Amino acid sequence: MANKFGDRMKSMLSSRTGKIIFVTVCVFVIAGLIVGAYLGYENYKFVSSSNANISAPLISVGALVPCQVISLDTDYGSYVEKGQRIAVVGAPRSDNPVNMQGLKDIPVGRSNVESPVNGYVAAVWTYPGAVIAAGQPIVTVYDISETWY
Repeated sequence: MANKFGDRMKSMLSSRTGKIIFVTVCVFVIAGLIVGAYLGYENYKFVSSSNANISAPLISVGALVPCQVISLDTDYGSYVEKGQRIAVVGAPRSDNPVNMQGLKDIPVGRSNVESPVNGYVAAVWTYPGAVIAAGQPIVTVYDISETWY
């Protein structure tokens, strides 16, 4: 049986059409192996999901009292670590006493607003110089320790 198969292969490869068919099949097999290896690498190296949805808890970070944002030390998409300074806030600067209404209880001086978790800044809600209300978010951070797919 093996002898008959070998004879058929020799006779097929001896003709020009047989050689073309053989080379074409070899090219398709090699191309299939390359595509399979590439897709396998992509599947191994990168995270994917069936519904293209990767989620993590969103945490709003803001000040506990009304204040003015003196500086903003992060930007959208920045990685922040737990305890890293996100912003510096302090008493609003105003020469007009009418603008200071309701802001009498703010402690004098500056304080840091720090990230409560390791993560990425998902949104920036204010800018340096803005006066914000108590609890108003300055940034929103994705908590990467609890990511799910």
